[in-house]
Amino acid sequence: MTAYGSVEEAVTAMKDGAFDFIQKPVDLDHLKLLLERAARQQNYCAKNLLLREEYALRYGFLASWGNIPSMKDASQMTQRVAATDSTSCCSEKAEPERNFSPARCIT
Repeated sequence: MTAYGSVEEAVTAMKDGAFDFIQKPVDLDHLKLLLERAARQQNYCAKNLLLREEYALRYGFLASWGNIPSMKDASQMTQRVAATDSTSCCSEKAEPERNFSPARCIT
């Protein structure tokens, strides 16, 4: 909220993540409307995140391949590497006796 706001400041604030830009004097009805919209948007974002997580658990890649031990290992390696800022290379190590080539990650 500002008493001396300009269009440029409003645009900058919105680009920086502000929900809205309010100038003084404040219209309380407009402020109430903005607060309701912000709360509703926050609620939608939280629900969206929960639904994405539920969908991933139910229908995601690991739901169909997660019971295979080598796929669990590959997934865990990928998650460990993804949490770092280092460059990684994932390659296959052939295991013909098991007819499977699990990935190994090198960071």
